[in-house]
Amino acid sequence: MNRHTERTISVSYDEHLLKRAARRYWLRSMAIPLFLLAITLLFAAVVSRSELPTIVTPVAWTVSGTIMIGLIYSYRQGMSVATRFAASMDDTTVTLRFSEHGMAVASEMGCGESPWRAYQCIWRYDDMWMIVSWQRYVIVPTDQQDDELRDIIVRGMANRHRREPVCRKCGYDLRGQIAPRCPECGEPFDIDLLEAERKV
Repeated sequence: MNRHTERTISVSYDEHLLKRAARRYWLRSMAIPLFLLAITLLFAAVVSRSELPTIVTPVAWTVSGTIMIGLIYSYRQGMSVATRFAASMDDTTVTLRFSEHGMAVASEMGCGESPWRAYQCIWRYDDMWMIVSWQRYVIVPTDQQDDELRDIIVRGMANRHRREPVCRKCGYDLRGQIAPRCPECGEPFDIDLLEAERKV
């Protein structure tokens, strides 16, 4: 294996950290609805001062109000989820394992592993990085990062769409293998299936 291809850290996902992350996630994921709200409020204000037919004004305010209610609801849901998550755990420690192939998350609530291609982007803040996928994210506080860990994350994200065949168990690069077994860990694999996956 290459040098420093795996790192493990433990992070305390306390309520304060979770709420800060949830607030940031909400702001960035709700950019378009917030923009639409600003436009509809502006339109409603202009229409209410103009001489347009009276039906336009209530419709504009109704649309603005509906968008605002949806935004408030989604914000409260995000904060509620963060609070419930922190309250449901006796031990808020989450173990994060990073490798060149993906990231594993483990806590008292369970564990899971995802390849880098399951994530969309990294949102970098002064106090944390948020590694974001569809409707979820992993928080990596910057005070627990060093150059080596940042390098693993950045390289993993940069190479996330690479389709070279790798062992599903250990991540070993299987290009050029003839025997249908990983030489690193012994996991069997289907050469034809790996080649087809690489071409996708």
